[in-house]
Amino acid sequence: LKYMKKFLCFVFVLCFLLCSCGNNESKIIDDLSMSLSPPIKMRLLITSENINAEATVSFFYSNLAVTMRAEFISPDIISGLKIERHKDGRLFADYEGVISELDGKALNVVSASCDILQLIRDDLSTYGKVVDSIDERYGQIDLDVNGKNVTLFFDKESKAILRITSELFDLPVRIDIVDLERIENTIDVTVGDIH
Repeated sequence: LKYMKKFLCFVFVLCFLLCSCGNNESKIIDDLSMSLSPPIKMRLLITSENINAEATVSFFYSNLAVTMRAEFISPDIISGLKIERHKDGRLFADYEGVISELDGKALNVVSASCDILQLIRDDLSTYGKVVDSIDERYGQIDLDVNGKNVTLFFDKESKAILRITSELFDLPVRIDIVDLERIENTIDVTVGDIH
């Protein structure tokens, strides 16, 4: 009877610890998902193959005509390029007043970066899994998307997303989040008037 009590106590403690770990992982993922909920504005460094770019990206509520806007700061060749995702999912580009709809192959690093951010916002809570980090200074979450891996690195204390790596769309992309802030949900329509 004495050993049975000790064994049951051990099982109870083990179950409690396992349940707590699961809840903690769920809370981390929920907190990170909430940090990406609109309306937000991020400053990003995007690296892919031979491309290094800096951009600001804003996400707005899904019921607005424009749900996402990106404006590239560097390199010089695309500085001033504005990209908008409309409620119907289409992407539009505005470069020095020339406006065009982007297809899947045009500006693929730009489209891929926007699509990766959208995917993480939509699917992190459902498909994200906290894993042992390859860098002990940061937390890590992996998402398996159509057999390809998307990895998020986050600050363990502040729960801020710091970096996203992805090989989706057959394009290796690294997105470093330099700054993230909550914004007003009103947008000045520039490209958004296009139908």
